[in-house]
Amino acid sequence: MRIVFLNTWDGKVKEEIGKFFDREIALGTDVFCLQEVYDKTKLGSDLLLSNFNHYDAYKKVGEKDTFSQLTFVKKCITEVTFSVLGEENASIGSSLLTQLKINNQIFSICNVHGLSQPGNKLDTKERLEHSKLIIDTLVNQKGPKIVGGDFNLEFETKSVRLFEEAGYKNLIKDFGIRTTRNRYVWDRYPGSKQYYSDYVFVSSDVSVLNFEVPNIEVSDHLPLTLEINT
Repeated sequence: MRIVFLNTWDGKVKEEIGKFFDREIALGTDVFCLQEVYDKTKLGSDLLLSNFNHYDAYKKVGEKDTFSQLTFVKKCITEVTFSVLGEENASIGSSLLTQLKINNQIFSICNVHGLSQPGNKLDTKERLEHSKLIIDTLVNQKGPKIVGGDFNLEFETKSVRLFEEAGYKNLIKDFGIRTTRNRYVWDRYPGSKQYYSDYVFVSSDVSVLNFEVPNIEVSDHLPLTLEINT
């Protein structure tokens, strides 16, 4: 199974993101976990990914954080359930959980978008609470677990470390990924060059075939691509 995680930046790099989806479809991607997908981008995604079913989540936190996520799953995968974790908690980020049954095994895929504020991406009570919620929810789920997306977290935060302490592999660390960002964000904030925001964590029973963060500028975030054995 091939899974892509991407903060689409609401499709601001319109032509390139369309090419990216076409390329990923040709490569046989089964699941797209997207963040920052608002009305116009959602419509475009629906057209580009017409052979996929989609599951969405929307949440507003405070004045500056609005989360709109979509998870697309190939229509040939027919047994799918979804839920939004911590939907009632208006102080933390958003997590859209889809569970797919493939070869009689349940795969839990959590599409995450963490709080953008404060902009330093360091630990806060709310960010820690978000990580704990995901971990505590998934501990009761059987089968392989994949958690990924735009966490809005720096590399050396406790909010990231909690996943490692819970037994998840941090693929950004394990594969030596140097950045998940690019010039679109660095040019906007030249005095504060942050290299990380996006992560993929997998439980120990996930058989990883390949993981990459290609330097493809389709957004102010780089895409994360994961291939696993099912």
